[in-house]
Amino acid sequence: MKSFLKSITQFQITTCHKYFFALFLSIIIGLNLYSRSDMPPYGNPINEISDLYWPTMVDIAHAWRTFDFGFWRREVAGGLNLFVTGQYPLLNPTNFMAWFLSDDAFFLEKMIEPYVIGFFFMTVLLWDVFRTRWYVAVFGGFAYMGLLLCKMTPMIESSYFLYGCGLFPGMVLVVSKLAQRHVYLAALGAGCMLALQVIMEGVTQLPQLVIWWNLLAFLYFSGQIFQASTGEQRWELAKQWVTVVGIFVVAVLGMGAVQMVPSMHYFHYESGRQAGYYAINNFDLFKPGHNNAHCMTRILMQGLVEAGHPRMKVLLGLFLGCVAVAFAHWGRIFDQVKQRRYVYLIWATTIIFFLIPNTALLLSQLFPVFEKLFTPLTYFSFHYALHTLDFCIILTACLIINNDTLSLRGVSGWTRRLSGWFFLLLALGVGLLPLLVHWFPQLAASSVWPFKFFDPGKESVGVKILIRTAIILFILSFRPRHIIVHAILAFILLGIGFMAMYECFKWYDKGCRTSIEQYQFDTPEHQYYMKARGKYIIPYRQFVPQWIANNYNLLYGVHGTSGLVAAAPRRIIKFVHYYNHRHDIDPPAFKGGASRFLGIETEIPSSFTTYFPVDFTLVIKTTNFLWKGFNRVVVGKEFDVYERSGATPQVYFGDNIQTLDLRDLILKFDEDRTSTVYVDKEDAKAIPAVTAITEPDQPVASEFLRKPDGSISFQVHTQKGTFVVVPERYASGWNVRVDGQKVRPFPAYYLFIGVYVPPGTHQIVMQYATPWLLLGAIINVAVLAGSVLLLRKYFAARKNLAM
Repeated sequence: MKSFLKSITQFQITTCHKYFFALFLSIIIGLNLYSRSDMPPYGNPINEISDLYWPTMVDIAHAWRTFDFGFWRREVAGGLNLFVTGQYPLLNPTNFMAWFLSDDAFFLEKMIEPYVIGFFFMTVLLWDVFRTRWYVAVFGGFAYMGLLLCKMTPMIESSYFLYGCGLFPGMVLVVSKLAQRHVYLAALGAGCMLALQVIMEGVTQLPQLVIWWNLLAFLYFSGQIFQASTGEQRWELAKQWVTVVGIFVVAVLGMGAVQMVPSMHYFHYESGRQAGYYAINNFDLFKPGHNNAHCMTRILMQGLVEAGHPRMKVLLGLFLGCVAVAFAHWGRIFDQVKQRRYVYLIWATTIIFFLIPNTALLLSQLFPVFEKLFTPLTYFSFHYALHTLDFCIILTACLIINNDTLSLRGVSGWTRRLSGWFFLLLALGVGLLPLLVHWFPQLAASSVWPFKFFDPGKESVGVKILIRTAIILFILSFRPRHIIVHAILAFILLGIGFMAMYECFKWYDKGCRTSIEQYQFDTPEHQYYMKARGKYIIPYRQFVPQWIANNYNLLYGVHGTSGLVAAAPRRIIKFVHYYNHRHDIDPPAFKGGASRFLGIETEIPSSFTTYFPVDFTLVIKTTNFLWKGFNRVVVGKEFDVYERSGATPQVYFGDNIQTLDLRDLILKFDEDRTSTVYVDKEDAKAIPAVTAITEPDQPVASEFLRKPDGSISFQVHTQKGTFVVVPERYASGWNVRVDGQKVRPFPAYYLFIGVYVPPGTHQIVMQYATPWLLLGAIINVAVLAGSVLLLRKYFAARKNLAM
């Protein structure tokens, strides 16, 4: 029996078998999470983050099933190229599952996918590279995807961020394996993995991880250069460093160019959201800013000190337990670790990485003359790479657990023994805090630190926290002598790890319908909505419930122009900004805006419905509905449904152009369309030089056709030259051809597409093409081909040396 248990706890297999076993276990875990989950919708309907990923995935599923890869989506945000907005992973290679799964099942699979990827890579990394026991590696895979520290950020609320978390240990794995062959191969591998992340999730975490990996390269070569004995060696190492950085950057930008290059164009020229909470998160490299909201101090205060959630207290115990062992074993905590240089490098990189914004902020305050110089370093919100700190803590804990000699028992030296026990008791105190607050509620109401950070909860929750904390601390700080106890603790460790990942997966009610009753499926207005396939909705006011107006934007083919967009078009939100302040004497300066489109504080005029694709709207029953051209078709419980009574013109004409300031143009916008086309002063230079139209005309548009890919075609019959205005959002990607000849469009009414047409009968075709997409594809192919040639040359050279 004893030998059997020993063989289980010290289970060793070949490297190839490790990968297959980890893959098999990852699939089992994915199926387990799938079986434990409900079908969407999830969470609380007023929490837009919890359901935001659903309509995006449904839209992608529909596109893949119909082989529709036209990127323009007229029904979202008044016309938008979702492909380049940061959070629209249309080219994710795993999207092929849409051909086999329903909308609901596809969404659930995409939500589980990052957890399976992260578990697989972290398990293999610990098992194969750092040579831990199999159950320690599996625990590490579970615990890392528990993302305990990241729970204090928006990262785990949406799968956009989770892909980056899941792929990070894969990057470390690729680098560690390829570095054994050559450091250049390691740089290429890291760049390719980061480019894969860009393709799978968008550009959410790209700036932070580019900085992180370049810091790691800097530290690695700095150490090598410092140890070099001659100037010639230092020079060669410096050249290697520059080459490594170049290979990494080229691989990232090149392999991900098909997503990266068009995104750069959009963020710089068309996006109205340059920084902040949403996906592009300070990606704008052209315009420095200032934001220290998520520097290291705040992250640690939220994540470790203000540990309000039960799972955070377990993390704090884990962290303090590692500190206790580290203090008890100064200088030898990683002595027996395989590839320990990577541990030192990863920890040093992460610490410096999170100190950068605080240091830059301090220097800019001490030396205001250098504020502009340090501003770009304080501009990044580093909490979008917080999983690197989670990674360090879990990696260290697994390495301590795997080492039988690291124990508080038998430590020599009273200072080391005392320091270790101090942090161990402190960690136990953290586990006791929830029970103390429950037994003595007056402590939570007081301003006594640290009780003021904890809310009274159930006694059972406090007991679970204490038990989990105690078990983790025991495994970290002591080593059981008996093999049976050792095996029992191993299986307990696996259970704790799985629950950590499962609780992260369920965070914000992902995968469960705990608040499903708030969706009100039985109301007449909701039943109408669920049958409104192919129709477009715009809320009459902002009081429309988010469970209809926002979270269901693309669900079942019903589209809502009020959707939450990662990087809303600058032209749209600037228009809305000035519309909100059109009657102010001095409206505030425009500095970008919130991502929620149509966040208009005043009454939305009926004129808006002539542009935005609106088939119906929901009106709260206590609201006086003022839009023209709509009839009430459903008397609902809380909202009435109004449908458009007739079609609005799809083409407008004008016989003259007037240039106005944007604020004055907006005052004219609410008026009925006239023969005068208004153009903003900033857009006036885009107007083609044409002969003045001196006589009135009544042109006619016919055969109007809007294709699924977003392209538009129609005929115009006119006796005189005329200006044609199509109520489609103007963007730089629109190509307009008149009788096959390319012409330059201009922004009419600031938002629409305008073009001049000479006398006669003409065929007009408008086709949207993502700017710089072809350039990105060419770069992608070129870098891929170059990488293949370099690899062939490298392996050919190695083969010749071997011979």
